[in-house]
Amino acid sequence: MSPFGRHSSQVSVAYITAAIKVSIDNIFCYAGRVSGKQKSYHHGNLREVLLETAFRLVDSDGAEAISMRALAREAGVSSAAPFRHFADKRVLLDAVAEKAAAEL
Repeated sequence: MSPFGRHSSQVSVAYITAAIKVSIDNIFCYAGRVSGKQKSYHHGNLREVLLETAFRLVDSDGAEAISMRALAREAGVSSAAPFRHFADKRVLLDAVAEKAAAEL
């Protein structure tokens, strides 16, 4: 009996195709890490983008309505990225307030 069960001809083609794709993706990912030529992601000035996005969200929805996760989603970054620049929502809102005061 096949390791894929009774429907081996149906499962095996899909399984093998997926396995090959994953293997190829892993090979290229590993090759990039080993050679040091993997393209790194860099947002630019993420802190400034986060502040601008937070300012816009606070202006439209209010300070209580925003979250670090919503901020990340609006800025187009991972949900962990804002925490590289702001320890928590309070620190973020303090920075937004400082930016707003500086612009007056």
